[in-house]
Amino acid sequence: MNQELLWQASMLEKQTQEIEQHSSFLQQEINDLSKFKENISSMPGNAEESEILASLGKGVYVKASMTDKKLFVDVGAGVIVKKSSADTEKIIDAQLKKLSEAKLQLQDKLESYQMELSRIVIELEKSAQKK
Repeated sequence: MNQELLWQASMLEKQTQEIEQHSSFLQQEINDLSKFKENISSMPGNAEESEILASLGKGVYVKASMTDKKLFVDVGAGVIVKKSSADTEKIIDAQLKKLSEAKLQLQDKLESYQMELSRIVIELEKSAQKK
């Protein structure tokens, strides 16, 4: 009986660690999207032509001139469409909502695993006291 409980506890601990890693990844994605939304909100909007730093990736930027207030957004499957910054922010908000919901589901699962692990530990302690 104790061997089975120890095996269950070990599996729960492993699953708990995996969920914590996934939750950390989701939180990083949420932080990145939130920062991205802030950047879109702070884009120059008044001048007819504005100079910005555009990311090429991996921390490399290039000066660029914005001659159009519309953004080119990848909507999936390699399809790129023109969107206003407000429409782009709505897309980001929808993504943030999905990520936040997924994180909440992971947190719920994590709590249930932790409760089950606590139950197993209590059961093992009772078993050890009987001996």
